[in-house]
Amino acid sequence: MVTMIAPPGHSVKYFVRVDTDDYDPRPFLAWIRPQMARREWNGADLARRLGKPAGTVARWLRGERRPDPRSCDLLADVFNADVDELLSLVGHRPKDDRREPNGEYARFAAMLKKVDLASRGKGLESLLNAWIEEDKPKRAAQAPERGR
Repeated sequence: MVTMIAPPGHSVKYFVRVDTDDYDPRPFLAWIRPQMARREWNGADLARRLGKPAGTVARWLRGERRPDPRSCDLLADVFNADVDELLSLVGHRPKDDRREPNGEYARFAAMLKKVDLASRGKGLESLLNAWIEEDKPKRAAQAPERGR
Protein backbone atom coordinates (compact mmCIF):
# COMPACT_ATOMS: atom_id res chain seq x y z
CA MET A 1 0.00 0.00 0.00
CA VAL A 2 1.33 3.44 -0.90
CA THR A 3 0.34 6.57 0.98
CA MET A 4 0.90 10.07 -0.39
CA ILE A 5 0.92 12.91 2.11
CA ALA A 6 0.60 16.56 1.10
CA PRO A 7 -0.55 19.59 3.08
CA PRO A 8 -4.17 20.58 2.36
CA GLY A 9 -4.46 23.00 -0.53
CA HIS A 10 -1.02 22.23 -1.97
CA SER A 11 -0.46 20.64 -5.31
CA VAL A 12 2.07 17.85 -5.53
CA LYS A 13 4.67 18.27 -8.24
CA TYR A 14 6.48 15.07 -7.37
CA PHE A 15 6.30 12.57 -4.59
CA VAL A 16 8.34 9.80 -3.05
CA ARG A 17 6.79 6.38 -3.01
CA VAL A 18 7.11 4.76 0.40
CA ASP A 19 6.02 1.20 1.13
CA THR A 20 3.71 1.55 4.11
CA ASP A 21 3.36 -2.12 4.97
CA ASP A 22 5.41 -3.50 7.82
CA TYR A 23 8.68 -3.45 5.84
CA ASP A 24 11.67 -2.52 7.95
CA PRO A 25 14.54 -1.65 5.58
CA ARG A 26 17.25 -1.71 8.26
CA PRO A 27 18.21 -5.42 7.98
CA PHE A 28 18.43 -5.18 4.19
CA LEU A 29 20.42 -1.94 4.32
CA ALA A 30 22.76 -3.38 6.96
CA TRP A 31 23.39 -6.30 4.61
CA ILE A 32 23.68 -4.52 1.24
CA ARG A 33 25.83 -1.54 2.23
CA PRO A 34 28.86 -3.65 3.27
CA GLN A 35 28.35 -5.83 0.18
CA MET A 36 28.61 -2.75 -2.04
CA ALA A 37 31.45 -1.18 -0.04
CA ARG A 38 33.50 -4.37 -0.25
CA ARG A 39 33.26 -4.19 -4.04
CA GLU A 40 33.59 -0.38 -4.15
CA TRP A 41 30.27 -0.09 -5.98
CA ASN A 42 27.83 2.79 -5.83
CA GLY A 43 24.11 2.61 -6.60
CA ALA A 44 24.64 3.19 -10.31
CA ASP A 45 27.18 0.34 -10.48
CA LEU A 46 24.73 -2.00 -8.79
CA ALA A 47 21.86 -0.91 -11.04
CA ARG A 48 23.97 -1.59 -14.13
CA ARG A 49 24.89 -5.07 -12.91
CA LEU A 50 21.26 -5.87 -12.09
CA GLY A 51 19.83 -4.40 -15.29
CA LYS A 52 17.53 -2.21 -13.19
CA PRO A 53 16.89 1.55 -13.39
CA ALA A 54 19.21 3.56 -11.14
CA GLY A 55 16.20 5.25 -9.54
CA THR A 56 14.78 1.90 -8.44
CA VAL A 57 18.06 0.89 -6.80
CA ALA A 58 18.38 4.35 -5.21
CA ARG A 59 14.94 3.93 -3.60
CA TRP A 60 16.03 0.54 -2.19
CA LEU A 61 19.19 2.11 -0.78
CA ARG A 62 17.20 4.91 0.86
CA GLY A 63 14.79 2.39 2.37
CA GLU A 64 11.82 3.82 0.48
CA ARG A 65 11.04 0.61 -1.41
CA ARG A 66 11.90 -3.00 -0.99
CA PRO A 67 13.21 -5.21 -3.77
CA ASP A 68 10.60 -7.59 -5.16
CA PRO A 69 11.32 -11.35 -5.12
CA ARG A 70 12.73 -11.34 -8.67
CA SER A 71 15.08 -8.49 -7.75
CA CYS A 72 16.16 -10.42 -4.66
CA ASP A 73 17.11 -13.31 -6.93
CA LEU A 74 19.17 -10.93 -9.09
CA LEU A 75 20.81 -9.40 -6.00
CA ALA A 76 21.68 -12.86 -4.70
CA ASP A 77 23.32 -13.68 -8.04
CA VAL A 78 25.28 -10.42 -8.18
CA PHE A 79 26.52 -10.73 -4.59
CA ASN A 80 26.86 -14.53 -4.65
CA ALA A 81 24.53 -14.72 -1.64
CA ASP A 82 21.82 -17.09 -0.44
CA VAL A 83 18.55 -16.01 -2.06
CA ASP A 84 16.51 -17.51 0.80
CA GLU A 85 18.40 -15.42 3.34
CA LEU A 86 17.93 -12.31 1.22
CA LEU A 87 14.19 -12.93 0.78
CA SER A 88 13.90 -13.23 4.56
CA LEU A 89 15.91 -10.03 5.12
CA VAL A 90 13.66 -8.08 2.79
CA GLY A 91 10.49 -9.50 4.33
CA HIS A 92 9.21 -11.77 1.57
CA ARG A 93 9.51 -14.75 3.91
CA PRO A 94 8.26 -15.00 7.47
CA LYS A 95 10.92 -14.28 10.07
CA ASP A 96 10.36 -17.66 11.70
CA ASP A 97 10.77 -19.56 8.42
CA ARG A 98 13.36 -22.15 9.35
CA ARG A 99 14.82 -24.73 7.07
CA GLU A 100 13.95 -28.31 7.79
CA PRO A 101 16.51 -29.52 10.35
CA ASN A 102 17.09 -32.80 8.51
CA GLY A 103 16.82 -31.37 5.00
CA GLU A 104 19.50 -31.14 2.34
CA TYR A 105 20.63 -27.68 3.40
CA ALA A 106 21.29 -28.79 6.97
CA ARG A 107 23.05 -31.95 5.77
CA PHE A 108 25.37 -30.02 3.44
CA ALA A 109 26.00 -27.31 6.04
CA ALA A 110 27.08 -29.98 8.52
CA MET A 111 29.40 -31.53 5.94
CA LEU A 112 30.86 -28.15 5.07
CA LYS A 113 31.83 -27.58 8.70
CA LYS A 114 34.07 -30.65 8.48
CA VAL A 115 35.98 -29.42 5.41
CA ASP A 116 39.24 -27.47 5.69
CA LEU A 117 38.12 -24.44 3.69
CA ALA A 118 41.50 -22.74 4.06
CA SER A 119 42.99 -25.23 1.62
CA ARG A 120 39.91 -26.18 -0.43
CA GLY A 121 37.74 -23.07 -0.33
CA LYS A 122 38.73 -21.74 -3.76
CA GLY A 123 38.00 -25.05 -5.46
CA LEU A 124 34.63 -25.34 -3.75
CA GLU A 125 33.80 -21.73 -4.63
CA SER A 126 34.67 -22.36 -8.29
CA LEU A 127 32.49 -25.45 -8.40
CA LEU A 128 29.54 -23.67 -6.78
CA ASN A 129 29.89 -20.67 -9.10
CA ALA A 130 29.87 -23.01 -12.11
CA TRP A 131 26.67 -24.65 -10.86
CA ILE A 132 25.09 -21.27 -10.15
CA GLU A 133 25.83 -20.09 -13.71
CA GLU A 134 24.52 -23.37 -15.11
CA ASP A 135 21.25 -23.02 -13.14
CA LYS A 136 20.63 -19.30 -13.92
CA PRO A 137 18.42 -19.92 -16.98
CA LYS A 138 16.30 -22.41 -15.03
CA ARG A 139 15.88 -19.99 -12.10
CA ALA A 140 15.04 -17.14 -14.47
CA ALA A 141 12.35 -19.23 -16.14
CA GLN A 142 10.85 -20.23 -12.77
CA ALA A 143 10.82 -16.72 -11.24
CA PRO A 144 7.77 -14.67 -12.20
CA GLU A 145 8.63 -11.22 -13.54
CA ARG A 146 6.91 -8.70 -11.26
CA GLY A 147 8.06 -5.42 -12.76
CA ARG A 148 10.59 -3.24 -11.00
